[in-house]
Amino acid sequence: MENDEKQKKFEDLAVKRVTEACHKIDLISNLSNRSSYHYTDKQVEEIFTAIDSAVVNLKEKFKTPVKDGKKVFKFEN
Repeated sequence: MENDEKQKKFEDLAVKRVTEACHKIDLISNLSNRSSYHYTDKQVEEIFTAIDSAVVNLKEKFKTPVKDGKKVFKFEN
């Protein structure tokens, strides 16, 4: 695959995936509706910590690409 093709593929996938990621974040923000959900400050902090960690990992991969398994978010009990 030539560089131009790789660039086009990157751009196409980036637009699709970043749009999807932003949409998923919007869906998470819907959980803030206190009339529909009950949650603790600790749970909210865990959500932000997981998202912040994922963003840090993403930035690191663009600096030095490495293979890594999928991470699964779970609440601590």
